[in-house]
Amino acid sequence: MARKPKDDAAPVAKPALPAVALPPGQLVERAGNDATVITAAGIEAVRILAAVGRTQNSIAASLGIGRAAFKACMDRQEAMRLAWEAGHSADEQHWVDVLRLAAANGAWIPSIFMLKSKFGYRENDAPDTRPNITIVLPDALSPEQYLKTISVQERPAITKAVDDEPRASTRGVLVR
Repeated sequence: MARKPKDDAAPVAKPALPAVALPPGQLVERAGNDATVITAAGIEAVRILAAVGRTQNSIAASLGIGRAAFKACMDRQEAMRLAWEAGHSADEQHWVDVLRLAAANGAWIPSIFMLKSKFGYRENDAPDTRPNITIVLPDALSPEQYLKTISVQERPAITKAVDDEPRASTRGVLVR
């Protein structure tokens, strides 16, 4: 059930994204068979937009292409994928620096967040102390296979020795 806003509540406006200066020139070219190619200026625009925290969908809209075309270009053009990764890591480093500065100025909650998100710290986690034993049993035999397994199998006949030399028996007596 949705909450009804109060009569005196001010309408909430979606904040506008700050303007970002993109490099001049054509950002996207259309090749044959509807293949989209991102130009050098477009690749720089991808890096700039990723560095200010824009999502891939937002960057695709800024370039004037769809999300699927953007992802296809990332797969085809390694320079575009590298530009996205460079911009994304620059944005990540910016927020790491902001949190580190806040922690250095005495804000300990950002320090906890930094340890959890960047270094994988966890709290209130009990270690899994149960033994983890896995027993793997073979599949059941069919009735025919079972009967064959338990039936007495014939042993090979004892053959005579090839040579006629006397040999010691198990009782210490020479046998011929």
